[in-house]
Amino acid sequence: MDLYDSVKFSLQDMVARFRAARGDGTITIAEGVQLLTHAVGHLVRVVESLGGTGAQKKDAVVRAAQRFYDEVLAPLDLPFVPNLLERTVVDPLIGRAVPVVVGGLIDGIVDFFNTSGWPPSPGVPELPPPPSGNPAPEVPGQATPPPGWKPY
Repeated sequence: MDLYDSVKFSLQDMVARFRAARGDGTITIAEGVQLLTHAVGHLVRVVESLGGTGAQKKDAVVRAAQRFYDEVLAPLDLPFVPNLLERTVVDPLIGRAVPVVVGGLIDGIVDFFNTSGWPPSPGVPELPPPPSGNPAPEVPGQATPPPGWKPY
């Protein structure tokens, strides 16, 4: 499985989840958070297979997630929020929070997989290995999984 196929799979999955959430004509704040979180997980998984420093990869995911919010989620109408407040107060506040929240999600996702390993998930195409010379960093005090332990 090459990088193109992995990106294609990720995009198809995100579009399918968006359509499912939008099936009733609206997207709730909880559904928007879930979509953004899922998109960040896919982006981290794909970007992790590319070269570059951790900071460069994190910046790429944060910028892509911000664009996902700005172009996909922000234009959607939030139920029970008056349009004037939504466009002038709610959307700008959420937009400013996205980089902070996404940065925290990235740190948590990367820390989790650096601790437990980066195995392919069932039904998800395997990504190519990261370029040599860019191994996962050692985490001080990192727990060692017991013998035979497999995530998920």
